Amino acid sequence: MAQLNGLEPARLETDPALDIATAMCCADCAAEGYCRIAVDSNDPTGSADFCANAATYRAVAAE
Repeated sequence: MAQLNGLEPARLETDPALDIATAMCCADCAAEGYCRIAVDSNDPTGSADFCANAATYRAVAAE
């Protein structure tokens, strides 16, 4: 989901607090099915707005 929201996944590995925070958000997510479909399609033009971490991923990517 990070990549679909413009953030290179490797960036999460450089910031353990961010990695943990986004993972915890995922653990409590009710959109797991939508997430799996979005990630499996790997369509960067598709909408990933449903992701609870979308704003976080986009903000960090914009830094």
